[in-house]
Amino acid sequence: MGGAQSYELVYFDMKGLAEPTRLAFRVGKVPFKDTRLTREEWAERKNSETPPSALRTLPMLVINDGEYVHCESSGILRYVGKKAGLYPGDDMEALKVDEASGALGALSAKISASIAEKDDVVKTRMRKELSENTIPNALAALERLIEANKADKFAVFAGDRTCTFDLELFCFVRYLQRGILDGIPSAVVDQFPSVLRVAENVEKITAVAEWCAK
Repeated sequence: MGGAQSYELVYFDMKGLAEPTRLAFRVGKVPFKDTRLTREEWAERKNSETPPSALRTLPMLVINDGEYVHCESSGILRYVGKKAGLYPGDDMEALKVDEASGALGALSAKISASIAEKDDVVKTRMRKELSENTIPNALAALERLIEANKADKFAVFAGDRTCTFDLELFCFVRYLQRGILDGIPSAVVDQFPSVLRVAENVEKITAVAEWCAK
């Protein structure tokens, strides 16, 4: 693909899986259309005779008015991160970002499983395990990783250099701090100063602060 490109990010009217990519667009000053659908609108588009993508999932990135259409949040974030200057071109540096992102993604998947669980008794048991063991252990591992990276402001690189993982971690921390998951207290993140520091510094980025204030 050569020349100027247009981008449309399609998701529901919520933060969820699309928010780190929205922030990447904003931080990198890459113009994009932020399309937010209702569940009904998406069901109609997904089940139409000409579905917008082969995977039929959201978030979805539409490039050049439909010339290219791709799904899956991690791949979209990595692609947009490259366009925004937030994802490294160096293979070893990219591996460091992917390592951190993969660890956070594994934790997010376990939380998502508890959200999807229909049996209230099982859900309660899952949330107890998440609150007492899974989340603290995973955040402790990320705390060690940040310290090992000698990142003094963000999570992976030193100085003012931010990356896509910083945006992911910011969104994750703020999600937990909202306290909307029954059985998982908002204070579960309070014992991890490096993780909190990253979230606080991301929120100080002008583009992020402006976006969150909307």
